[in-house]
Amino acid sequence: MIRTMTAAFVALFVCTLAYTASAREGEGPVVRAVSLPFNSHYQNFKSVGPAASMTLSGCVDGDPAVPPAHYRYLLKRALVFDGETTFYVTNATQLDTYVDDLVDFYDPAWSDWIDWPETGSPVISLAGLDVTDGEGRTIYYIVALQAKDALGLTSGGRVYGLDVHNFAIDSSWVPTLTLREPDLGFFEPIWTYHQYSVDVAPYQAIHFSWLGSAANYGEEIVSYRWGWNVSDYDDPNDPGWGVPPGLGPDHLAAPETTLTAGVHVFTVQCVDSHGAMTRVEAFLDVVPIPDLPDMRPLLLVDDVQDIVSNGWPDVSGSTPYDNDIYRDAFWEEVLTIGDHVLGFNPENDVLDNEEMHGDWGLRDIVEYRSVIWTTRFNNRSYIASHFQYRCPVFGEDPGDVVCHPNHVWLDAYQRYGGNLLLVGSGAVSNFHVTSPTGQSWLQPIIYDSSEPEVECQTWTLPISFGDYSQPDGTVVPLGRMLHPYRSLGLSVVDLAGAGTWYGLDDPYDVCMTGESARRRRCVGTKAVTLDPEFRDAHGTGNRIPEEISIWDTIDWRDAQFEIPPLDQVYYFGIYDEFYDTNITARPTAWSPQVRPDGGPMIEPMWRLKTRYDWILERHLVNGDDDYPEFDPVDECGLAVFPAGVGYGSPARTLLDGAPIGVFSYATVETKPSGIPDVIWGFDPMCLDHDDMKSAILWVLGDHFGLNVMVSNEPSPPPPTPKPLRTTLKPCRPNPFNPRTTIAFDLHRPGHVELGVFDARGRRVATLVSESRGAGGHTVDWDGRSADGGTVPSGVYFARLVTETGRQSQRMLLLK
Repeated sequence: MIRTMTAAFVALFVCTLAYTASAREGEGPVVRAVSLPFNSHYQNFKSVGPAASMTLSGCVDGDPAVPPAHYRYLLKRALVFDGETTFYVTNATQLDTYVDDLVDFYDPAWSDWIDWPETGSPVISLAGLDVTDGEGRTIYYIVALQAKDALGLTSGGRVYGLDVHNFAIDSSWVPTLTLREPDLGFFEPIWTYHQYSVDVAPYQAIHFSWLGSAANYGEEIVSYRWGWNVSDYDDPNDPGWGVPPGLGPDHLAAPETTLTAGVHVFTVQCVDSHGAMTRVEAFLDVVPIPDLPDMRPLLLVDDVQDIVSNGWPDVSGSTPYDNDIYRDAFWEEVLTIGDHVLGFNPENDVLDNEEMHGDWGLRDIVEYRSVIWTTRFNNRSYIASHFQYRCPVFGEDPGDVVCHPNHVWLDAYQRYGGNLLLVGSGAVSNFHVTSPTGQSWLQPIIYDSSEPEVECQTWTLPISFGDYSQPDGTVVPLGRMLHPYRSLGLSVVDLAGAGTWYGLDDPYDVCMTGESARRRRCVGTKAVTLDPEFRDAHGTGNRIPEEISIWDTIDWRDAQFEIPPLDQVYYFGIYDEFYDTNITARPTAWSPQVRPDGGPMIEPMWRLKTRYDWILERHLVNGDDDYPEFDPVDECGLAVFPAGVGYGSPARTLLDGAPIGVFSYATVETKPSGIPDVIWGFDPMCLDHDDMKSAILWVLGDHFGLNVMVSNEPSPPPPTPKPLRTTLKPCRPNPFNPRTTIAFDLHRPGHVELGVFDARGRRVATLVSESRGAGGHTVDWDGRSADGGTVPSGVYFARLVTETGRQSQRMLLLK
């Protein structure tokens, strides 16, 4: 059996006190010896590699700065006789019984006393020991340690896991190897040889770095080697190798590479001191992106969890609108009924994440020039489950757990594909629903912050992403690598609703609760107002309303009052977001991102109007100048208002006017359209439907450049269009066992070759070799080769060859 460990190992030992038989209490120093790579106080034997070594540590009188003067060790087989049979000691209980037989301080097998080195630590080599005895049994060994100070006093402990260590030689150990790419995430092999396959975008810069370790079993890495598209791993002169084996700085990272087309294999392998090797192969399949004229107009991604809820009831209480069927109807009305987007077909151009079981990706959206991505704050959304960072160990200290996003292919679409309209309550927060410690983030999230965690009553909350130490020692703030900061252009994200646990008046008192917390009835999103500068710059005229309020069908309680009362509990918008506005007294300074030309990275479109501010305006408009006739802080909490607000103060909340919908220019330099993306941190379905439809169609038509038909009559759904291009689609299911379906579209009729190839490029089977008509086609593959035999688990590629060229798709067969 091949075993690997997922954590690199460096042990830290604490010097403890122990009296020896020759030392009387109170006389002179006391010493004890401890060792690596064993954990102290373990209860069972440890497995070590064939070339393992043991590093010693010791001190005098409990002072780590004073090492022993001398040491010696006893290395022998842990073989004992119980009166009937001989057996090997393998745990602490057995050692307690037979310690006198195994560890006798007068045993001639002890080494001579050895001087403790002036610098560094002593090392005892365990290499060359037998693995099995003459009877074929695994041999278990013990190492006993003893130390002596300058006055001649010696340690005399025989504690299992401290003074006495129990181990066996295991030749099945292989190094751990973690391969990292800033945009693709981490690749960690679970076998000696492991393959990964991932889609990348054309012109996407690839920069791999890696780190291996053999410390878990007492050995070390002696060489690394990496290469692109290596044909023969056994040939040291294969032109694909980038470097010869070694340990230099150029063996821990590869130069940045830009891929434009095809499938490319990056390989890195490491070898330990016993010759055991671990190899990782990353198959990078470049996803072809059509030219803009060849793209379909619009894809609607439904990333909201389907629910059956009693929330958001109308005035009759019989229709709860917080239900997926009504959200689907809202988007169908916006995009297909009356004024609608030409070319959008709800039968073909809607991708429901739950129906797809999360099995989709970049290839499914690149054929569209615009994508509406609707989501909601939920850790089961596609964004949360696919784009959240992971937290593997990447370093020599098992306590150094660092986090990095998984492959965020949405970044590639934004940079090299079409335009994104990301909408929904908590849409951006889905990228970081939970923290490395499992807690929710402390808002606001400042992406370039490196603040430490904060102790909040009985729990610890993170308030930044922290730092990441690369293999070459460079320290990088993690926040700048994360998708919202990098591709959405945001520096700060906050939530406009309740449920956050921070205050305002003290920069370090960020855990204030109770009266200081935000209150739903005061700061829930009541309306969004169009930014005046945005209106003037983009000439929206009367196309977009100046203010859009919550849909009165679900907000009928406020609608029944000319001036609604403040004490009405409010339930909408508790996860609505605002951007680049830090209303808390966080110690970290922040600055909005800017474009290379010095312009702002994001442009406010919609600004937030809280329910408190909305009601206050109506009081003031009606001449109620002394409103409010109460203490706003008592009613809404200190966290809502600036300092100095008291009884009768008609002050606006700190959230009034915060940007809650923005244009993002983060990817316009490489985006084919050159048009900024749009991010709205609220659920459009919650707002007035007619007004919100006008705003959505303005974004799709006037801004994204889609064809919007203006009509007062409902239009029939458009017919299923002929495929705009020949496309090999991802197989379903994938991974599969043993059958999968391969689909492809043909733009025009012609001869088709569809084959299956293994990871080495060898043909496994031919599925189609004939002429096919234009349109969609499907072919099943049952996991068999051309001769009818079943193929083993692994990565395979479907390759479609037509007169327009060839395309490949990765398939993973798991048995």
